[in-house]
Amino acid sequence: MLPKSLDWSYNIVACWEAFIEYLARIAFAKMLRYAKKPRAFPGKVLALASKDLRSAKDETAVWALAGTGWRDVFRQHRNKTIARYVRSF
Repeated sequence: MLPKSLDWSYNIVACWEAFIEYLARIAFAKMLRYAKKPRAFPGKVLALASKDLRSAKDETAVWALAGTGWRDVFRQHRNKTIARYVRSF
């Protein structure tokens, strides 16, 4: 069992982590909702989101971007990014 002072600070960190994850999800959801085209996202995000498609063995994977498929690619990128950086706290 942790001393009360450490237990309190652990709770603060856990709340902060949950807030950051929530903020990241909401911000990305808003960007996806209001973006009419993928170019609304910064070039770095476009490059990172398309990385899996570019390295896919299936040469037809790029067609996942057709129509509004780019939104699904961005959602997958968001989920991987949050899992990698936010949940690793």
